[in-house]
Amino acid sequence: MTTPQDADSSTDPLTVSGDFVIAARQSTGMFVLTELVIYISQCVMFFFVAVLTSSFLRDGTQLLKYLSSKVENATFEIVVTMFAISATMGIICGIAKAAPDSSLWQRLADETLSEAPRTAYVFGSGIAGPVVAVAWFIYNNPQVEGPRPKEWLIAAFVIGVVGFLNGCAFAYAFKHKTQIKRLSSHTQTARSAGQSLGHP
Repeated sequence: MTTPQDADSSTDPLTVSGDFVIAARQSTGMFVLTELVIYISQCVMFFFVAVLTSSFLRDGTQLLKYLSSKVENATFEIVVTMFAISATMGIICGIAKAAPDSSLWQRLADETLSEAPRTAYVFGSGIAGPVVAVAWFIYNNPQVEGPRPKEWLIAAFVIGVVGFLNGCAFAYAFKHKTQIKRLSSHTQTARSAGQSLGHP
């Protein structure tokens, strides 16, 4: 029999187990929403970096120089970062398998590896944020020749979406087994039955 206390604990997002506080699994929709908020936060961070680098959008030369540095080094940074992530994962997995207390190290390895894919967000947000800053600069300085703010914003949106999709897919590949829950066949059947009876 399920008591009210049991019902409340089933919805508790945190579960205490020994010396660890374990976060409950989240749905796919909540996972994507969480990753989106994190990605947008990174875009905002790089936007402010561009603002500060250009003396609060007063120095167009420095702003374009900063954006050029992010674009020109993007390919090199992607290759180096992916290699670094792979090397780090290999070292952590090796330690987890060789350690005497494998359960502890396996958990630490899972926590570390689950954060590694978010590094992929830097490639998109590191360009999308500064591009928005350029659009704002041109909006405030319409005499500047070249693409108009709308074109810069479209470019930022495209770069941002591509960067998020790549990073989110990378993160999902690492987290779907441990941090993302799926509806069981029983739950799906019950939900379908409820919908057929007119219940949400």
